[in-house]
Amino acid sequence: MTACDVVHRDGEWRLAGRGGAPDLVKFAGAPAVFQPGWTPLQANLGFLPTIFLDLRHRDGSEATWILDAGCEHRASRLADLQSATALALKAEMQPVVWALCRTILCDAQPCRPAALDRLRGLNAGMIDALLDLAVAPTRCVEQPGGDFVIVASDGSDLRLQAIDRTLSGNVQEDFIAAMSSGAIACASPVDGHMLFCRDSLVIGEHRNAYRFFDERHDLMFYVGTTHFHDAKSDLFIPAANIAFTSHAGDGAGLRRMLRSFVGHVVHEADALLPYLLSTGRRFAAVCRGVGSLHIGHHLWNELTGLDRIVARVPPRDLPLVIVPDANEGSEVFAPLDCIFPELAGRIDRTLARPRTLADFVYRNRLCVVRALDDHVGLALAARIRRAAAVSGPTAYDLSLAARLEDERRPVILLGVRVENRTAVDLQALLIDIIAHLRDRLGRVAIILDGHNARIGHDPLSSFGSFGQMPGHEHPVFTELRLAWALQQHFSDSAVLVVNLFGASVPRSLFWAERCAFFVGFWGAGFAKYRWVCNRPGLALSNSWNLRHRGDLGIYHLPRYQEGGSELRFMDPGCIDDDASATLLFAPTSPIPTYSNFSVDRACLIQELDMMIRSHAPSQDRSAPKRG
Repeated sequence: MTACDVVHRDGEWRLAGRGGAPDLVKFAGAPAVFQPGWTPLQANLGFLPTIFLDLRHRDGSEATWILDAGCEHRASRLADLQSATALALKAEMQPVVWALCRTILCDAQPCRPAALDRLRGLNAGMIDALLDLAVAPTRCVEQPGGDFVIVASDGSDLRLQAIDRTLSGNVQEDFIAAMSSGAIACASPVDGHMLFCRDSLVIGEHRNAYRFFDERHDLMFYVGTTHFHDAKSDLFIPAANIAFTSHAGDGAGLRRMLRSFVGHVVHEADALLPYLLSTGRRFAAVCRGVGSLHIGHHLWNELTGLDRIVARVPPRDLPLVIVPDANEGSEVFAPLDCIFPELAGRIDRTLARPRTLADFVYRNRLCVVRALDDHVGLALAARIRRAAAVSGPTAYDLSLAARLEDERRPVILLGVRVENRTAVDLQALLIDIIAHLRDRLGRVAIILDGHNARIGHDPLSSFGSFGQMPGHEHPVFTELRLAWALQQHFSDSAVLVVNLFGASVPRSLFWAERCAFFVGFWGAGFAKYRWVCNRPGLALSNSWNLRHRGDLGIYHLPRYQEGGSELRFMDPGCIDDDASATLLFAPTSPIPTYSNFSVDRACLIQELDMMIRSHAPSQDRSAPKRG
């Protein structure tokens, strides 16, 4: 017996079915009394003389009491145990780890090992703690060159002569080929012999591992993919606990590879084992859930990846597309089958929680991929605009747009950023910009754009920001206060201030399409103004970003955007970064890329005038008139 129930009798908690062994749960020598809301559910007896008592709170929280053989409380964490007890547990747990590794990760016909039963009655947190204690770090080899020798399953040396071929190639091209052929191809690290795979392990939200078996050498290995859109990230051989990567600097991140795999096996065993023993697979591409959703990456990586699949894969071979959190607004611009009608009937919106993706994949016998790219074509942008227009403008938007067109009033969009990497005195800067536009253009419509609603037109459902924590006020409320202040400031002038803070993404696209140009703080909002609507613009950011940021070109360089219109950047010499300025929040601090900044007014006015001359010349009141 490796687990037993806990019963409450005569005011005492006892382990059921212990025979003559001690069964009264004690704390400091007296019968245990638990804090309100906590109840002991089950005890694990797989590591005697240590007993693990699983506790559950009525709110769903889990905890563990670690008991000695006499059922006396000794600790609530492994870290608090005496070193001798911890070492004994490590020695007991290591055979469990290798049994799981050998029978599930390394065997072509995996089976459920008896060692798995020793973990019954343990909650997920304690299982993870025991694995952290017992699993040896994975040996990591960066940019392997030449041959490499490992110990084979029979104890002999196995020479790996083709690791570079295993890790080479474009994995997105491999996925596209596999959707028609039915299997992913990869070269064996032994000699480059081509092998085929139809099994994917969902190790994490952004890490999949593809399972290959070279039966000539009894070698099971896994090829991993992560957020690198076209690269294989690593080769992992669990039997030798060694990982190889072509990316310099990635080795440290792979030291927990065996730990991640074994933990996955333990937590997903009920669904994973039948999956590995089954035949029949369907390919599926999976998108981000709300928890990791980013308006820019959703388009730049995921929609571009699906666009390539739709263009390259025959209609009969198109994959299933899994959209997690569909009811929470994870389809940012429009329903995917509206953007890609070719995928009609192939969108699965039933996965409510991305953390259950592995179970979903295994139970539905899927081989899952992340279809990714990083080039936004004009045709994809047009697809998005057409799909968004179905639900985009409100009656007010349509009426106002028609009125502005009749009045020949220019529309200028201001892409606002409030949380960090913005102006030290944002309101004053925006007033200055709007006033200058009014002076040069006369009657003008100013569109204020920022965070968008995920669901309908509800600001309370707005997309979060990178680095935003649960305790932070949502940036959209700062934006809304700013909009009110600007509308009040210009209420008696020729300026019409239109507030889109907290509006839907399709509404933002509707107005971005109609602007003569935009002035915006460099960031994810440029996905709307540049990639989808391809509007000319002036980008503001702090000096550090303008001088040093490696991805500053993603919104205009031909490498990333087809046929991009003009995008100007402020001269970094006109920007004064202020590392001491208060930020609404930042992912980490202090980091120069998030610093707020001040802008030299003369430089800003000069850039605004250039945008007006280039993109709104007919409304420019300062331009010389022809007689």
